[in-house]
Amino acid sequence: MKAIIYWDRRGHSLAPLTDRLPPCLMPVAGRPLIERTLDLLVDAGVRQVALVSWTDHDCLIDALGTGSRWGLTLDHLWLHQESGAVDDWLDDADEALVLRGDALISPVIGAFLTIAAPVPGSLVHGTLQGRPALALARRRADGQWRFPEEPFGGRGRPTPMGRSVGLEWGAVSLVETLADYHAVNLSVVRGEFPGLVPFGRAIGLNLVAGAGSRVASSVNAAGQAHMGANSMLHRGVTLAGTVSVGERVIIDRDTRVTDSVILPDTYIGPSLSVDNAIIWGQTIIRIDTQAVLRVIDGFILADLGLHA
Repeated sequence: MKAIIYWDRRGHSLAPLTDRLPPCLMPVAGRPLIERTLDLLVDAGVRQVALVSWTDHDCLIDALGTGSRWGLTLDHLWLHQESGAVDDWLDDADEALVLRGDALISPVIGAFLTIAAPVPGSLVHGTLQGRPALALARRRADGQWRFPEEPFGGRGRPTPMGRSVGLEWGAVSLVETLADYHAVNLSVVRGEFPGLVPFGRAIGLNLVAGAGSRVASSVNAAGQAHMGANSMLHRGVTLAGTVSVGERVIIDRDTRVTDSVILPDTYIGPSLSVDNAIIWGQTIIRIDTQAVLRVIDGFILADLGLHA
């Protein structure tokens, strides 16, 4: 079976984060959303995947390559260049699995395909918690592929829900807003998202750390926390509530971080307090107020990626 991932979404609901990366490449507890989707496809036996978008962007090619590390063949289709690109790619297939690139789903692909198999129709959606998160597409009765341009809706169009099957035991997070993105990160760190466990070594009871990370002995992980590879927590740092720290992050001494997501290549200065926020480089976003602040003082916040 082939699979299609629609990874490019219109709109600005995740700005300013999407000024730098599309939603599908946003990391969740250390790994981009789309990498977790590819893991699920491999587990389901899929080996050919098309990554579909309405814009020509090399970021996915740079991030995922040809798919060889998953044992996949990844093809990139740009709809603005050829409206029938998906139909042509599906020409040698009778059915295909369709997924959203901006969604995190639990391992339900095998169960969905089993339940959807006897349901007639050219597009059968799988709903998780009442929301369409994946679909089974089939060649039409006349033998032609006429794949819907937006199988999950978009640009003001409703999702083309002809038929659907419920997967109510599964879970989904559609990462459509900054609050969604903040919440799913913390959910995975807490071990609450079915089928996902943050990867790394345990440091004490409450902190899981990626390869090459360094944690001072006086760091206090008071809640649940995950830090990505090659990050550093200096002496006196406190991680309270639930905290997701990305790769190559430095949190300086005596700083307290509570219920927050710190994205890769970020420096947070000493003796600060960060609460209920997303921070990326010199940008801080308060989740409760949606306020976005750009900090120009590099001793408070800095973007380490700019100096790589």
